Amino acid sequence: MLSYAQQLNGYGKAGDVFLGISTSGNSENVMYAAVTAKAKGLKVVGLTGKTGGKLAKLADVAIIVPEQETYKIQELHLPIYHALCLMLEDRFMRNSTDMIIHVCMMLKKSYECLRTISGCANGQTAGIMPEKNRNRGKL
Repeated sequence: MLSYAQQLNGYGKAGDVFLGISTSGNSENVMYAAVTAKAKGLKVVGLTGKTGGKLAKLADVAIIVPEQETYKIQELHLPIYHALCLMLEDRFMRNSTDMIIHVCMMLKKSYECLRTISGCANGQTAGIMPEKNRNRGKL
């Protein structure tokens, strides 16, 4: 239960950023790691769903996707991971134009895939789907 916290204790240092990912925002492993990160002076970014849970309250920045079901939360996390990677690539490797183009194409494909899985049409996003379409695409 303390594996992430132990890793942070060993590798983390003030000024680093910890990205905690939990669909509910209440994963004990992630919460222990987030508390450890704060104690060591790291910034905490929480990627969650539902209400954001405890992680959203503790995090310096909380990214909460607007879904309640685990599989939908996880699907919506995917393009966020890609966007975060794109921003990191841009920040640390400014001459990585090919990588940026590649990640943008992946984001576009992820978005199109999410629209198909979620049953979204006509530009609607998965988080604000009309009630009548909510059951489309369920596994």
